[in-house]
Amino acid sequence: MPRATARGSPRSPRLNRDDPGRSRTRKDRERPLLAKRRILCDLLSAQAGVLEHNVSPQVAARHMHAAVDNVAGLAALAEQHLPELGESAPQSTAAMIMAVGAVWTHARPSPAMLAAYEADPSLTAFQLDFTTALQEKPATLIAGTIARASA
Repeated sequence: MPRATARGSPRSPRLNRDDPGRSRTRKDRERPLLAKRRILCDLLSAQAGVLEHNVSPQVAARHMHAAVDNVAGLAALAEQHLPELGESAPQSTAAMIMAVGAVWTHARPSPAMLAAYEADPSLTAFQLDFTTALQEKPATLIAGTIARASA
């Protein structure tokens, strides 16, 4: 996602809402940002399964308040560029953040899985490329959210 300036407006240019290819253009620009932030992706993938299970209730509450604030900020940015998300922008944004963590985990197979892929190439049908999946999963979430809202 683009970073907000001090006044809260994104640094990236506003997209033409009448351009049907606008989401493709946007995701092509945004995709490399997360792919280059390996530590962030590691943290997102470990957040619920590891980090939240190994902290005090006070730290968990502080973390959740910060997460809610971050999702609200990202949802506001998402809604600027995709107003069709409407009131679903926060839920869609949270789902995309969770999807990034899941995709990161699954796109980095263990040595045992790599050996299994090598031994049985038919298993590679389930092997994910992080960059491709990072492009497809949010697009699917957004399309589904918009379709549900217009139904």
